[in-house]
Amino acid sequence: DSNVSNSSSLRSMLTLETSIAGSFGKKSISQILLKHAAKILFFPLLFISLQPTLQYFKRNMAHIVDVSGRECHLYKDPNAEFLLVQPIDEHDLEVLDQEVEIIKELSDKPFSLAAFMIKDWNQELTPWSAPPVFGKNPFGSGAEGTLKFITNQLLPVVQEETAHVILGGYSLAGLFALWASYQTDRFEGIVAASSSVWFPKWIEYAQDNKPLANTIYLSLGDKEEKAKNPVMAQVGKAIRKQHEILKAQIDNTILEWNPGNHFNDSEKRTAKGFVWVMNMMDLRKAKNIR
Repeated sequence: DSNVSNSSSLRSMLTLETSIAGSFGKKSISQILLKHAAKILFFPLLFISLQPTLQYFKRNMAHIVDVSGRECHLYKDPNAEFLLVQPIDEHDLEVLDQEVEIIKELSDKPFSLAAFMIKDWNQELTPWSAPPVFGKNPFGSGAEGTLKFITNQLLPVVQEETAHVILGGYSLAGLFALWASYQTDRFEGIVAASSSVWFPKWIEYAQDNKPLANTIYLSLGDKEEKAKNPVMAQVGKAIRKQHEILKAQIDNTILEWNPGNHFNDSEKRTAKGFVWVMNMMDLRKAKNIR
């Protein structure tokens, strides 16, 4: 009975194959599958081959999140040892991917970056009011509110288990990072790339106070002090004085000169600053271990 049942099943399968094959001419299903095997396997194989590329973009694409009404761009590494925090404007956003790539090219240290948008550059990044230096927009005193956003709202969302936080920025955002180092010890390192230390009364403030971060990076373009604006042209003298002050106060600081004016290579200058600070902090950790 078993042999009869198996024979019947086999005849049914052959009949089904022959019936289906009829719609494809005289070819059997096996022949059709064999003929189209390359096409059938193409997409699964393509998907597998693209996995390294897909994983790369997954690691390097920013996640855009809203934190208390501010647009934040997060580049997250689950193994990050450092969290880089950066206030940015629209121009910074355009080159943010390049900045992240440059950091990865220059350093093998795992990091995450949290960049948040500044809507009013002149109001949200300066510590006290000052008259306009260019244009008609005066400077405000919104730096305190921006710092509170970072410490009270942004860091609880993005810091997670990352122990070492570095605050950095370019231009007025660099000045803000410097100022923040005098207000709180939440940031172990500071990046002030082409920072606006020409800001009225800033150097007097720096002379009378001491930063709480022990690793501070300064940089400037070698043509920035040749600006036509008389206030901004003081930036060369001011950055040299800032560096002199810091050398007497903290262990790790540097003033790096870059080619060009203020508008050249902002992403490269900022990236180099973050890499230098991470390297110096690693050295400090190594010394402490020994």
